[in-house]
Amino acid sequence: MKRRILVFFLTFGTFLMSFGKEIGIGVIYGDQSKELNKYQKIILERELAKTFENTQFDPVIKKEIVVSRRDIKTTVARLQNDTSVDVIISLDINSSEKIAGGLNKLVLAPLSYGVIGDAKNLNTISTDYNLKEIVALLNEIRNIKKIGIAYSEGFKKSASKYKENLIFRNIFADKDIAIINLDQSDDKVETEISGNDGLIILSNKNPILHKSIRKISEKGIPSFSMFFDVENSEGILMGYSSKDEQERRIRAAAVNLLKYYEGRDFSELTTKLDSKSLNIFIDYRIAKLLDFYPSDLLSEKIRMVNESGKGTVRLSLEEALNKLFENNPELKSKEQDVVSSTYDIKKAKAAIRPSLTANLDYDKQDNTRARLFSTGAENSLQAGAKISQVLYDESAFSNITIQKRIYDSVKEELRNKELSQIQSLIEAYLAVLKSDLSFEIEKYNMNLVKRYLNLAKTKYSIGIGGPEDVYRFESELADSTTNLEDVRSDMLSYNSELNRLLNNSMDTYFILGEEGIGNIIGLYIFENFENELNKPWKFDEVKNYFIEQGLKNSPEIKSIDARIAAKERELKAAKRKRYVPTIKASGNYDRDVVDPWGTGSDNSDSDEYWNIGVGFSIPIYKGGELSYDKRQIESELEKLKFDRKTKVSEISKNISSQYAKVSASYRKIKSAEKSAEASMKNLELQTELYIKGKITITDMLDARNSLIGAEQKKTSVKFDFFISQAKLEKLCGKYYFENNENEKEYIKESIKNLITSK
Repeated sequence: MKRRILVFFLTFGTFLMSFGKEIGIGVIYGDQSKELNKYQKIILERELAKTFENTQFDPVIKKEIVVSRRDIKTTVARLQNDTSVDVIISLDINSSEKIAGGLNKLVLAPLSYGVIGDAKNLNTISTDYNLKEIVALLNEIRNIKKIGIAYSEGFKKSASKYKENLIFRNIFADKDIAIINLDQSDDKVETEISGNDGLIILSNKNPILHKSIRKISEKGIPSFSMFFDVENSEGILMGYSSKDEQERRIRAAAVNLLKYYEGRDFSELTTKLDSKSLNIFIDYRIAKLLDFYPSDLLSEKIRMVNESGKGTVRLSLEEALNKLFENNPELKSKEQDVVSSTYDIKKAKAAIRPSLTANLDYDKQDNTRARLFSTGAENSLQAGAKISQVLYDESAFSNITIQKRIYDSVKEELRNKELSQIQSLIEAYLAVLKSDLSFEIEKYNMNLVKRYLNLAKTKYSIGIGGPEDVYRFESELADSTTNLEDVRSDMLSYNSELNRLLNNSMDTYFILGEEGIGNIIGLYIFENFENELNKPWKFDEVKNYFIEQGLKNSPEIKSIDARIAAKERELKAAKRKRYVPTIKASGNYDRDVVDPWGTGSDNSDSDEYWNIGVGFSIPIYKGGELSYDKRQIESELEKLKFDRKTKVSEISKNISSQYAKVSASYRKIKSAEKSAEASMKNLELQTELYIKGKITITDMLDARNSLIGAEQKKTSVKFDFFISQAKLEKLCGKYYFENNENEKEYIKESIKNLITSK
């Protein structure tokens, strides 16, 4: 019986423990953007869940209030009296200055800067920033003799505190430090900023930064912000990431909350963090403007952002295609072939039009010959004209048709060149985009290794890790930097190819985007008919549709057809030469402009001459040449027909093969995305285990390599799909963007009927 009672109480106790003791939390957010408040909430919930996992406590957010700084005192008092709230967490920056004493509930204020409020039950968390390190970085750009500390509302005391630290640490004297209020007029702020060699910024207000801070960079003044926004740096050169800083402070607040409920002494709660593990982010665009590049890029603390966005010319794929047709010298050269061919037609037509020739002849004979009765005068000057007209000439008539067919062939050659250049441009554009993303992945990889190196150094410094991990990560960091340089080289190479196609200066760097790619190449097929296309038995139907389109539109086949037509007309003319005469009519008139003079001039009987006539000619025998010509043309015609069959077979094979690649590339995209997602989760898990000392460095590096490989694969297969689709359209003789809206609808409807038919 006693055993049963004991089992009952143990089971009941376990039941109570499984639910845990609920901790009601009231959260105060600052008067800031909804996106930032949402981000803070996500981080808080995540850190609370992670910290209190496998404990008897269950922290639950009961109340959420957004307040301005001046109302925080009233808000805290109200939450103190709220029975559903056990703990108050204020995520308003520097709220500790406004929170009064007499607190009967725990208040956590993790986002404190500078001067910290001091009250019972108030736990504040601040960071002891390494101001010497900050000044050293600024000093790499300019010799910092005078520094400004710029602040916005709420940070005046913090700015004064940083000034005291700079003086205390013998970095600057009092007179060399300026305190600048950013809430003044633009002109006054600009004037006060201009007198400094460097700037430390204490402001999380984007509108003020947008107005004032950009002028700092324009004046060549390096700046360091305690609230650096990686996504939008607002013209600031470098700083600590505001999101990273908030994340680690909120994490410390969650740990403090657990310590508090575990009964730890209040003095044991964390109140100060150091800046050793904080990353320093540098904006590549501003660094370029200031001509600054950090000397120690291999440092685990340095992070470069906006590096791939170094271009200055925004260019969409559609704009690039327009520039291709306007500027590409190869297309311009081929267009001149077409122009030249038009003159061949005009010359062929000119051969059957009337021909009029004017002449003026002066003739002088020696005196001895002029004395002879049978010769002309010693001097004569004649003028005349001759007109002729081809009445029928099989060769001339056939040449007109032949030149027209050759013109058609040359136009198709131009079209083929256009398709090739469009394909080259699309591939170059996508290659630049792909290399941009690969660069970001490699940069992420480098930053990841820097993070691990930081972890390894921390573990080594506290005695729970060896130096071998540090050396391994330092080696990995060097390799990662090498990979980054390789990708950078590819970026420059592809950018140069894009410039070549657009006939731009090689110093032009582009900012490209994926927007509009679907309007250029026909991604609609897979977007609209994905489920149907996954059926293997639909493969041949769609493949044959594309083959049909390719054979119908192919400029290469059309060019061969035009040359076959020209050769057939040439053969017809060769066969007719034996029995179809050439008929020409002509007339000639000559007159002595001046009566002949000199010796023998009295021998001239007339000063005017003329004649007209019609000529017929048929070649009867020319040593076998006529027969040889006919046979040669027949052979050339047969060759063209065989070439056409070869081209039809080649296009059919290429389209069949290319459609298989397109289908495979599209199916790979989803599997690559799933692989990358799983690899990311695995890396997060392995990182946590490494931090806790449960796995070796090799396990974590394997997870890291798997993630980077998966991310690169995801990027690669996506762009392989885009390029494969573009190649398929080239083989089909027409790109999607070249169709008008009616033609696009017709194509979609045709494919829909084809795919959805039973």
